[in-house]
Amino acid sequence: MFGYLNHSLLLRAGLAMGLVTVLAVGGMASVVFVARSTHGEAAALNQAGSLRMQSYHIAAALESEHDGGPGPFGDMNLLTAEFEQRLTNPRLTDVVNTTSRKSIQEVYQLIMGRWQGTILPLLRDYMEQENDSLVEASFNKTRLAFRGIVGGFVADIDNLVRLLEEDAESRIHMLGLFQGISLFLTLAVAIATLYLLQIDVLGPLHELLNAAEQAGSGNFTARVSHTGPDELGRLGRTFNNMATDLSKMYGALEERVAEKTRKLMQRNQSLELLYTATQYLTEAPVFRADLS
Repeated sequence: MFGYLNHSLLLRAGLAMGLVTVLAVGGMASVVFVARSTHGEAAALNQAGSLRMQSYHIAAALESEHDGGPGPFGDMNLLTAEFEQRLTNPRLTDVVNTTSRKSIQEVYQLIMGRWQGTILPLLRDYMEQENDSLVEASFNKTRLAFRGIVGGFVADIDNLVRLLEEDAESRIHMLGLFQGISLFLTLAVAIATLYLLQIDVLGPLHELLNAAEQAGSGNFTARVSHTGPDELGRLGRTFNNMATDLSKMYGALEERVAEKTRKLMQRNQSLELLYTATQYLTEAPVFRADLS
């Protein structure tokens, strides 16, 4: 394969263009891939972050009722239902179920387990006893129990939010890495193509042009050094052979011209001799003794 590349400039140029095209398509494909893989993560982060706010709303509602206030944070039933709706919202669960990071799924299951196994039963017991004025001690116990576990529960939610952020950042970093590698390889291919263009195309073409100009001025001794197996090399060999044949033909023509010139000179000398003899004979006096 690589040996055949040396036989064709067009194949090498096509390969370079193909590599650049592949790298460009690969870079765009990586953008699309990362964009699709991060789809919904921003909404999941927002949804997970809202769980912390909702947890503190529940805690504040408990303390407000404990102080005998009007409950400005809302009814406990509504707060509990809203927290569960946020926890099971598809914007969060879709990302958790499709992520490749097991730690996110484990933390989410931990939060879900603590909510359904500990916090929700505690709040339900509280809401069932809320209208019974004889169980104030039980209310206080519930509030204190929730106050003791809400910090760790929110810490688990913070951990989930952090893991979701790290997952999104890792995908963005992966996109940057793909783009950096694609850019580096594209520049490398472009530089290599320009170098090969200078060595394999521009240099031989310049040399061939100079040799052709010398041949056009009558100097058939000019030769090109690039005689490789590619198109310009074959053209160089053809030019060298043509220059050799023209040089031989020109040399043979000069010999024929020189031979013709020598023969013409000999004929001119013979004619000059005859002319001189004739002139001498016509101009010399004729004596009777010469005629007898």
